[in-house]
Amino acid sequence: MSRQGTDTGRNPARLCPSVRRKRLKVRCRARGTLELCVLLERFINSVDDELDQGLMTDLEELLHESDDELLSWICGTAECPQRFKRLLNRIRSAAFPESPEKQNR
Repeated sequence: MSRQGTDTGRNPARLCPSVRRKRLKVRCRARGTLELCVLLERFINSVDDELDQGLMTDLEELLHESDDELLSWICGTAECPQRFKRLLNRIRSAAFPESPEKQNR
């Protein structure tokens, strides 16, 4: 019996894409702070259709960072590593959409 897609080894890239997506969604919702859970869940829901292998790998790497660092990087109160800048900009765009008041100015 094949266990493809259910391997819990150390290489998530070997999992089938649907299993990786589900795991990422859980990891985004199961953080240590409610604020971070909300921000990451907004992002993961906004890119669900775009979650290709590269984006999943980048997000998995980012989610290994501490909650304090992630929150400070997303909110812009601390400088993030260069390798995460593009992904964090996408997370910020999904987490902090422009309000209607800003769009009308």
